Amino acid sequence: MNKFKRIVILSLAIIMVSLSLILSGCFNSSGGGLNPVLLGGGSGGSAPSFSAAIPFDDISDNTGVVFVDPSTDFDGRDDGLANLSSVVPFDFTLFGSSNSTFTAPIDVVLCTNGWFSFDSDVDTYNFDSYRNVDHLDDVLVGSSSYGPYDSFIAPFWDDLFMRTSDPHGAWYITTGSSPNRRFIVQWYVEGYRQDDNQLIFQAILFENSNDIQFSYAIMNDVDGDDSIGDTGSVNGSSATIGVMVGEDNEPYPMAKIYSINVPGSIPSIPSGQAYYVYFKANGQTYDIYTGFVSASMSSSLPNILANRNQNVNANRTNKPEDYGFSWFYKDNTMQELMNFVNSIKQNRK
Repeated sequence: MNKFKRIVILSLAIIMVSLSLILSGCFNSSGGGLNPVLLGGGSGGSAPSFSAAIPFDDISDNTGVVFVDPSTDFDGRDDGLANLSSVVPFDFTLFGSSNSTFTAPIDVVLCTNGWFSFDSDVDTYNFDSYRNVDHLDDVLVGSSSYGPYDSFIAPFWDDLFMRTSDPHGAWYITTGSSPNRRFIVQWYVEGYRQDDNQLIFQAILFENSNDIQFSYAIMNDVDGDDSIGDTGSVNGSSATIGVMVGEDNEPYPMAKIYSINVPGSIPSIPSGQAYYVYFKANGQTYDIYTGFVSASMSSSLPNILANRNQNVNANRTNKPEDYGFSWFYKDNTMQELMNFVNSIKQNRK
């Protein structure tokens, strides 16, 4: 083969590889200062319904439920954190790892921004708990100031807000009997900037199986004015949804991400139903299932939703708006996620 033919063949090979990368979503222009390694176009489709998913039970008026008050437990703060002592009554393991096995009773740090952690070190207001993309690297690999964290469970990590003048807040309860108990956390919040939105969702930990279910019962854009990437968008286009363990206890970070800023990752929810994202433990990872289950709402919440007090909490703080918009969807690998995380670190230097 002469030199000219070799050059032609090599050039064609480079073109084909480049086209393949473009079509697979791995070759992309940077958006908002980030270098996303993959893009999702909408929700990407749903897996078959998973029979282990349980119906949504609004726990806000259940006997034995504990209310986490925005005014006191979250100190009336935007981006508030509440320290819940000894609230999970059973051992729980993340990613099948003995290093990430948490022994009962487990303390929880709960955030208004749609996530919680078993790591007391996350209780610092220096960690920008609302920045679900910019601070993903802090959760997983840490920085000189904070992180990484030994656990981070995020049903809807976004810049959310609880009004002290509304019946906003969080609730938690343990249901069932050993060895099949469930620890349930429920949020009722709005978007920080999309403050007409009404978001009611849960995270559920399953004893024994170590499965995790996220459930979304009410995700209302009341004024119908959400755009892609708006903070608190009901369709998940500004939220991170997933389970993470930083390299705090582990030799390397572990994560299973359903979506980061993917429009349509939370679809339209029919009345009387809830959308679920189920993380079924499978060795050192999780299999993700999605679908719909029935939803039972308390008699009080429909009245709450219809009669909102518009007085804004005085402790609501001004924050820079995030214009970076990068998508990440569940079908990609851990290596691709870490490439994504490393691109964030590089762009923050």
